[in-house]
Amino acid sequence: TTTRYPTFAELRRYCYKVAAAVGLTVLPILIQRPADSESIRRPAIDLGLGLQLANIVRDVAEDIDRGRIYIPLEELNRFGVSEEKLREKKPSAGTRAMLAFEVKRARKYIHHGEELLGYLPRRSRGCPAMLAALYLRLLDQIEGHSYDVFSFHPSLSKGEKLTLTLRALLFWGTG
Repeated sequence: TTTRYPTFAELRRYCYKVAAAVGLTVLPILIQRPADSESIRRPAIDLGLGLQLANIVRDVAEDIDRGRIYIPLEELNRFGVSEEKLREKKPSAGTRAMLAFEVKRARKYIHHGEELLGYLPRRSRGCPAMLAALYLRLLDQIEGHSYDVFSFHPSLSKGEKLTLTLRALLFWGTG
């Protein structure tokens, strides 16, 4: 029901509830023991946060059409981007700078989340490795289109998804 987040701290709480909590729930299944160590929980949380932040950046145009803005209002203000500017769906220097900042943040969380792979048994690494690879590729696309998520909706072809999935499975192994 919330359609605006004044601060990143508030957005982070939302992301934790919708993404990180899922990862924490699955974590004991992946490692087949309680995941009570902070060294395991922190990267699992960060991976979920990073994936959700990537979704938020990717879906800015769709969300504004639905009356939602997930980019924190403090960051809109920081980069001089008004809600009206977002509704225009024309990238400005401010929107590009803001989205570059958000992409960098999402990437940082995902990369920290990848540390989780070292704690998982080999057979459990493929899925989180694949998710990280897919979402990092979406962020690459956003960057490659100069952060214009208004005229271009980042998505991966079936071939890209298959390639990234196979790379993750081959590199990280399945058991």
